[in-house]
Amino acid sequence: MAHNKRSGSPLFMGEDSDGDSAISSVKRNKIKPDTVPTYSDLPGNSAAGGRVPRYNAINEEGRPNLAIYHPSFAIAEGLVTTVCNDFIDVVKQLKESGYTDPEVESICDKSLKRWREPRHTYPDVGPVAFLGPAGVGKSSALNCILNQEAVAVESDSGTRGTALVHEYKDSKMDQPELYAVDVYYKHTKTVESLVERHCKAIVDLLNMPDEDLADMDAEERVEARQKHDTALNFFTTILCDYDEFASADEARDYFVEQRSEDIADIARHIVSLIAGALEAQGITRNGNVQSFTAQDEAELNVVFQRIAGHSGSTSSGNSNPSLWPLISTVSVHQDKDLLNAGVVLADTPGVTDTNRSVVEATRSYLRRAGTIMVFAQPSRIVQNPDLDANLRECISLGKMEKSFLIVTMIDQKSSLKEAEKQALPVTDKEMLLAAEQKVQKIKQDIVDASQEKNSTKDFQQYRAIDKRLRDLEIEEITAHKKVKQVVIEIRNRNIKRELKDKFRQLSGSKRAPDLKVFCVSHSEYQKHVVGYDIKDPPTLDVTGTGVPAVRRMLYSVPAYGKLNALEKISTTRLPHVFNGICGILSKDRLARKGDVEMVIAKVFESNESVLRGTIDSIKVAFYERILTLFRNNDQKWKEKAVNWLDNWANINGGTFTAFCRRSGHWKVPGNKTKTHWNHEILALFSRQVMSGYNALEDDVEGIQTSTFENVSEIYTRLKSKLEACDAFQGIDEKPFFKYIDEACDIVNANLAKQFKELMVAINQIRFASTLPNEESYTALQMQSTYEECLKVGSTNYAAVNVRNKQGKIRKRNGASAARVETIRRRLTGEGDTISIFAAVAQQALEVLEADLGTYAAKCQNVINSGAGAVQRDFDRRFQMPEAKAEKNEEAVRRLQQAAMEALAVIEGPLKEHLVLAKAYEEEDAYKSA
Repeated sequence: MAHNKRSGSPLFMGEDSDGDSAISSVKRNKIKPDTVPTYSDLPGNSAAGGRVPRYNAINEEGRPNLAIYHPSFAIAEGLVTTVCNDFIDVVKQLKESGYTDPEVESICDKSLKRWREPRHTYPDVGPVAFLGPAGVGKSSALNCILNQEAVAVESDSGTRGTALVHEYKDSKMDQPELYAVDVYYKHTKTVESLVERHCKAIVDLLNMPDEDLADMDAEERVEARQKHDTALNFFTTILCDYDEFASADEARDYFVEQRSEDIADIARHIVSLIAGALEAQGITRNGNVQSFTAQDEAELNVVFQRIAGHSGSTSSGNSNPSLWPLISTVSVHQDKDLLNAGVVLADTPGVTDTNRSVVEATRSYLRRAGTIMVFAQPSRIVQNPDLDANLRECISLGKMEKSFLIVTMIDQKSSLKEAEKQALPVTDKEMLLAAEQKVQKIKQDIVDASQEKNSTKDFQQYRAIDKRLRDLEIEEITAHKKVKQVVIEIRNRNIKRELKDKFRQLSGSKRAPDLKVFCVSHSEYQKHVVGYDIKDPPTLDVTGTGVPAVRRMLYSVPAYGKLNALEKISTTRLPHVFNGICGILSKDRLARKGDVEMVIAKVFESNESVLRGTIDSIKVAFYERILTLFRNNDQKWKEKAVNWLDNWANINGGTFTAFCRRSGHWKVPGNKTKTHWNHEILALFSRQVMSGYNALEDDVEGIQTSTFENVSEIYTRLKSKLEACDAFQGIDEKPFFKYIDEACDIVNANLAKQFKELMVAINQIRFASTLPNEESYTALQMQSTYEECLKVGSTNYAAVNVRNKQGKIRKRNGASAARVETIRRRLTGEGDTISIFAAVAQQALEVLEADLGTYAAKCQNVINSGAGAVQRDFDRRFQMPEAKAEKNEEAVRRLQQAAMEALAVIEGPLKEHLVLAKAYEEEDAYKSA
């Protein structure tokens, strides 16, 4: 079919005369922000014109007192680089002069070059993703956090706001404009998959047999239609410049014509059209990038509109094409201190968006996020299914420790009923009473001052009293606002108390962290951002808006793991390396070196048994805590499941089939809320299994401790064996023993890291076993059963008699009865299948064994690395008396001196600066406490 492209669309033209050229040509002017008074200074403020100027966050707040922001931290990083580079330079200079030491050069290449840039060893903290329903205030929060008005796309009432993931990052190198925007398009393979999926959604509905369509209930037909319409919208949004896709009606006609063709062929043809649309915008295959610039927020929003366009064409077909469904992420670069500190903020589309692709983009992005900020409104927040679902997602992703709840719109209720006041804790009552009494006192002061003003005859005194009255009026306004703020803060504390245990409640893990909650008001903070009339201040002062607290938390994100990593390099890794170099250079003579090597090798043979014992202990604990629990309760759970099935069997055949089509998730006619069969099955056993996993966590923690002790015992035994070895006598063993101790510490530190990863994996198994979501083991194991039910044809089965709960016999459609029986076999394990409960336990065991295999391999590498390091150091440190190796004494002396100088810096200035940086953070923590 020939495709006619309509002319005149901006998508297929060059730059608009008032478009990109205007955006790109403006250069950034450096503006020094004003220093402004804090809100607490309001009564005495004398801002010109009675206005308080814009609030400047960096001037007023600065960075929090974290070790990484103290000057000594950067100095310590620099010293690490210096000691490594200085020694490497000495080795290089000696090599140029003709002297080489292969062992020392090997250490330089494998260790010093690795550790000399500490920032390359820091853990990747990932972006901070904003998660929540549309309209909850995610974009508004981002604007406030960056102390700006409109750098993020906000939704109007009832409209979509953010349709794409927007990442906010630090400015690029030599970026002249205020904003640089990079648009990343989806990879070609992703686009091809997306197109084929949308084609299938349309063609499947068009080709659906009438009997299958009739088998759907009314709401399921509506959802199928919505899925079909979403797919049409995808094509008309991108390709409405072609006649066939100029409108939804014309696109539908196109698919009607093509419905008999292979879906893959239809998709390939449409992909070629999309490739042409991309190429017209300069976007080539395999995820190219498009760049824009903007000088201010207004121009930035023009860029956003150009990128995202609109939601596609209408049936009348008067819209221009937009490529936004093909965009992966939008990165906005700007010079902001928070972003320069290493924070990447990701504003994601709302998870309640009606466009499935938009929601999928958010869910996919969460997997790569390092921190998740979950957003919710205060109304009915304790019993909020949407919030619970989002928090469960954080749990399933293993990100509880780095997930925070942001409660927005806290200023909407700023008063308390009398009954609520009486129920307040004593401290809250006292705070509220003090604020109310201050209002009354100021009112009385105004009355007194007014009377004094009316009675005075002295003009100077009159003027003084008049000024005092004006100040009192402002104080009264501020005091009234303070009463409201106290009420809001009381409500905030209640919310935090009520939600503190949310992660433990949802996960069932006693080790789950407290849910960290921040209560914020975007609208109140924005009043500070733009400035305000001193006679009409915001209800909340800057601190009361909660935004500075969120910003402070975000500053801590880049700090994660940095201090620990730098300490490990400075206090363990580098001393270990330079002590080893000193041993190599000293080359003590040892007559029976081979005998000592045999002793060392013999001791390290027990490494294998330690690791094998650890793995076996974990397997035994899993068997006793989890598998035994499933086995002992299998019959009881099956009986309860059959009772559930009896309830499910009573619904009509169409609805039963709809449940199977929707993987167990639909609703009974007449009910407003959906039911999830998988969740009902999970509810039968999840609480008991959660308790089993809690006990398993305790067991694994004990196994970890035993493993560390066993490893330490091997290294202690090695020193004892060497002390008792005749062949090792007559030498100074202290430097070598120090190296052995350091190697032991490194091994245990690395084993601790592997144990932590294993615990994350075990928790993933726990959550997949017990949490109600689409990726639970129950859902995965039931899916094939639902699919089997859908294969049951209506005409292949005769009606059967069944007995209901009351004992009455009634006829049931034969196909419906067959579907019920299929599910019964899966639940109870009749025939050649095992019960759903045994299947869940089996899958948990299989995943654990795979994880243990990975864990064992990593731990074996750690243990072998420690043993190998000791053996290599021994070989380098000691030599046979008959060895006649040529030595350049001056070169050796120079290397020894360089190594000792490095150790002196490590033990001196480097250690001191780390202590100063830590003290800076600890002092702040003490003050906060």
